Amino acid sequence: MEHPEVRRIQVVVLAALLCMVSSPVWAIGHVGIPFEVMRVMSAQSPGQKSISWGICTSYFSQEFRPSPGQQYMENRTTVSFGTGYMVTDKLGVGLLSELVRSTYDVNDSWTGRVNLEAKAGVFEASSVCGAITVLSSIPVYTSNGDDESVALIPKLLVTYVPKSGGSLPPYNIHLNLGYAFSADGEKLDDLLLLGLGVELEGKHFTPFMEITSEQAVHDSSLSVKENPLRLTPGLKWRPLADICVGLAIDLSLSEPPLPGLKLVEDWQVIVSIWKS
Repeated sequence: MEHPEVRRIQVVVLAALLCMVSSPVWAIGHVGIPFEVMRVMSAQSPGQKSISWGICTSYFSQEFRPSPGQQYMENRTTVSFGTGYMVTDKLGVGLLSELVRSTYDVNDSWTGRVNLEAKAGVFEASSVCGAITVLSSIPVYTSNGDDESVALIPKLLVTYVPKSGGSLPPYNIHLNLGYAFSADGEKLDDLLLLGLGVELEGKHFTPFMEITSEQAVHDSSLSVKENPLRLTPGLKWRPLADICVGLAIDLSLSEPPLPGLKLVEDWQVIVSIWKS
């Protein structure tokens, strides 16, 4: 039975998250915290009537050199809050808010998005299960006046969980395939989303590795490696039965399409805590 003090903490955190989501300066990001490993999402279901929540923050700082003798520093901090609820064993809904602060030389800008997400299990056979998610990403706040567009993001999720009893330690493999449609009508803004994640399940500690990419399929000037491509090693720690703490670092595998131009940061630290 869950400890009453833990239950009270969960209720307080959930109430705080919902209050933050209702404020216009908070917005939901592209990462589906209620259903994810870190960035890659799992097709598995936590069970009917289960409630999940998560808090995630990321940070990077790096120097850009667009041309000889020219350089600038960019810093970005992202904070995300999310909650999810499984209506049935196969159908869940999620709500996620994201606030991003970016500094570029003397400029300081804030942006926020709200994501509404639905997840449905579509098949389960032996050790493999599949699900689809549909996410609507809506801009709700920007301090610099940019007109950010709404995005619609469907994804196919496939998870392989081998049967226990083998010579290898328990592990899960997750495969994600998605597409981000931009509501501005510009196909150059559309992205093919790819993700592969592997977890080595442990009682308290679960190391994992992810490879993720966003490919601009309608921009023939960019090669596969010139689009955002990253490797993310990390570790999940489970101090309580249904509470996880995650630490990961994004490492860029991308090549700049032009000298001094980077479409993805060289590194980014990600810390999160969630109830599964």
